[in-house]
Amino acid sequence: MFNRLKYLILLAVTLPCSAQKPVKLTPSEIYHKVEKLNTLASALYIAAHPDDENTRLITYLSNKEHAETSYLSLTRGNGGQNLISNELGDVLGIIRTQELLNARKVDGGVQYFSTANDFGYSKRPGEAYDKWQKESILGQVVYTIRKLQPDIIVNRFDHRTEGTTHGHHTASAQLSELAFKDAGNKNKFSNQLKTLKTFEPKRLFFNASWWFFGGKEQFAKADKSKYIPLETGVYYPLLGKSNQEIASLSRSQHQSQGFGDMSSRGSDIDYLELIYGSKLNNQQNLFEGIDTSWNRIENGKPIGNKISQLLENFDFKTPENNVNALVEIYSLIENLDDSIWKERKLNEVKECILFCTGLFIEVSSDSQFISPNETAYFKFELTNRSNYPIEFRQVNIFGEQLKNINSVLLSNNEAKIETFSLKVPNNLKLSKAEYLENPQESFYNQFKPSDELIYHIQLKFNDINITFDKKIVYKFKDEVKGEVYDNVLVVPKISTAIKNNIYIIENQKEQKISTSIKSYVDTFSGKARLISKTNPKNKSDWKEITGLSLYQEINLDFDVSISDNLLEEIFELEVVSNNETFNKEVQIISYNHIPTQVLLKDTQTEIKKIEIAKTNSKIAYLMGAGDDIPMNLQNIGYDVSLISVDQITKANLANFDAVILGIRAFNTIKELTYKNEILFDFVNNGGIIINQYNTNHSLVTDKIAPYKLQLSRDRITNEDAEVTFLKPNHQVLNYPNKITKQDFTGWVQEQGLYYASEYDSKFIPILESKDFNDPKTQGILLIAPYGKGYYVYTGLSFFRQLPAGVPGAYKLFANLIALKNETK
Repeated sequence: MFNRLKYLILLAVTLPCSAQKPVKLTPSEIYHKVEKLNTLASALYIAAHPDDENTRLITYLSNKEHAETSYLSLTRGNGGQNLISNELGDVLGIIRTQELLNARKVDGGVQYFSTANDFGYSKRPGEAYDKWQKESILGQVVYTIRKLQPDIIVNRFDHRTEGTTHGHHTASAQLSELAFKDAGNKNKFSNQLKTLKTFEPKRLFFNASWWFFGGKEQFAKADKSKYIPLETGVYYPLLGKSNQEIASLSRSQHQSQGFGDMSSRGSDIDYLELIYGSKLNNQQNLFEGIDTSWNRIENGKPIGNKISQLLENFDFKTPENNVNALVEIYSLIENLDDSIWKERKLNEVKECILFCTGLFIEVSSDSQFISPNETAYFKFELTNRSNYPIEFRQVNIFGEQLKNINSVLLSNNEAKIETFSLKVPNNLKLSKAEYLENPQESFYNQFKPSDELIYHIQLKFNDINITFDKKIVYKFKDEVKGEVYDNVLVVPKISTAIKNNIYIIENQKEQKISTSIKSYVDTFSGKARLISKTNPKNKSDWKEITGLSLYQEINLDFDVSISDNLLEEIFELEVVSNNETFNKEVQIISYNHIPTQVLLKDTQTEIKKIEIAKTNSKIAYLMGAGDDIPMNLQNIGYDVSLISVDQITKANLANFDAVILGIRAFNTIKELTYKNEILFDFVNNGGIIINQYNTNHSLVTDKIAPYKLQLSRDRITNEDAEVTFLKPNHQVLNYPNKITKQDFTGWVQEQGLYYASEYDSKFIPILESKDFNDPKTQGILLIAPYGKGYYVYTGLSFFRQLPAGVPGAYKLFANLIALKNETK
């Protein structure tokens, strides 16, 4: 059986990142933060996906203008591609969410999301609106504006150019344009006004880019008279970096999308078009005419004066000498009426106080995984690295004040270290992507202070009690990296998993299902069984689990009966212990550039009855960017060997009937610039090559086939698009499985992408289709005889259809593998 987990370990660096490591600022960086403390400007950037944002502009607004700069990404990018592993869908959404959060930590912005689902590429916003429920997402954009109260809004995309870019892109701009007007209208989404007030931003901009003009040369020649040329290539002496250097590092957080970026310096112009709002006289000041000082709020002027004095007299050599002024500023802000600015500035001034004292505060867990109703062990450390007198008052964890850690005056450089244990509350939320289970609740929760594994520590500065909210961390010593920080994760006591999420069967009455159970507690005993969710009377016998130790994993195989009258049947693994039922798989998502995450999945598998005739069973699979097709093919009886590019030799390939190239192989494997000839020779000698989709840009070689083959950006996003058979008598539509139009129903997310646009006459187009009102395309599935074998290029999304158990996709793929028989 193809082991997907082992493959992921090969791809993903499993050491967690150090993104949680405590931030330490130099005096000049603290001064930079105090400058922001004295600025009350706010900007909101709006686009559709992670990586859509212009990190240069976000960096500029946050660091040059010192504005509270937020990015609202309507989706989390779960419908996109993944260049670092084969994980797609929900897992990819989690990865891209964390990449966005990392990017904001770099450029100084703040990240928000709507609940819009990235269902894949769409050509027009109408399709997005149909699937998103337009009014619901519009309401969320309005809520975001009313909550964050941005002075200016910047759209990444043009709301007027429907059909020229991704439909999600245009939809994000259109929703922003509508929300800009609706946010100030009391008759729009009036239910929000129970907790919020209407708000009218002052300006709406469209952030143009050379990309919209087809290239940098075309943009250089274009008439840009309607655009505001904003110089963003500034240098920050306090940070020792140029704006572009920060922005490129932020951009490079999008590793799953291959957006690593080179830094640059010098002049750099960003272009903005004013859509709504008063015209700018000073085009370098997007906030012109807006009071961005403390004078904008009642009783704010004295605070602005105090911060200005602090900036004038800031002590760079001994930062602790700035604390008295900061504590006084904190008290003044604390006495203001509640507002978004009070909330923001209290957090900012508390950060400045911590940095100026060099105060180290940390609660760490001795285990990365803790479980409800179990005992967990922690270490508390508090060190005042200054001469400023700070009194420790108390610390609260899980809503409980720790009685054994006494109040004390902290001496300079004296570490207060305590170890303690706590019983984890039974109602503590499990670590999971909340937005997958409760999207609406998750949307509103992102505007509230996080309560996820947060502890509250109260300290006294000059008779002023200040409470700091910090997150419990996990850290350990790595022999190579040294001290490594990561997330603490709250997980069920055990993880229950089924090896395959789908089984394709023909006529058998029974199916063996392999499962695994892993303990996250010191000892676990119980019993396990499989039960049909489709036919609850159909269940396996119980199997006993005895004395599992911490992190021990066991495998259990169950033989289940297949209900006679069902073509599809869903089975769930359930484990029972002490009246508790466990049926969730703890999927660990571990990469070296993001904190470790958890996806909790229902432990279910689907059994589908599909009659699939097969020949040519020995297959070599060369993985490209990553997909699950090898496992899917093994599941239906093929002998699949994962090969590396080094194993592409004439002698080795002679052992196989067919070689399948994983998605984007010619984008990701540079050795194919010369190994391609060995593949072509394999076909010439009677083999089959199935080349799945590649993007038309960033190909390692233009020679991706033995004959001329040019790819386009053409795709069919409508998974239900009608298909015409151009060669109905061709073997691929008849042997060993008869393919009918019914086999193209039930497809998921899309039909295919990056279809061929130009190709040699020796390529035979098999199918024709079109997307909504677009022109027809025939570059969907091309088959060329070459020597004794066949070379296939297809943009059909088999990498989505086979894991989803689409019957027609399995039958067609089996026919592609069987092409060799025609040459015998």
